[in-house]
Amino acid sequence: MFRALAGERWKACLRAFEVHATVLSINHRAITPEVVHEAHLRGLAVCAWTVNEEARMLELARMTVDRIATDRCDLAASLFRP
Repeated sequence: MFRALAGERWKACLRAFEVHATVLSINHRAITPEVVHEAHLRGLAVCAWTVNEEARMLELARMTVDRIATDRCDLAASLFRP
């Protein structure tokens, strides 16, 4: 439940759900596995921004974040190329 999330994360998730959004676009620092889980339960895709570090990209991928916005397209392509 969104109420289990802390502070601003909870507010962002709840607001996205209330306005019938399809994507929760949120600073990667605010993303936790709980945020991703709760968003996905409600049919929201999760877009993380702006992620420029390899370790964080991989961590977010393990959390099943749907999209990653980055200034390092070369890095993201090398990590996630099929």
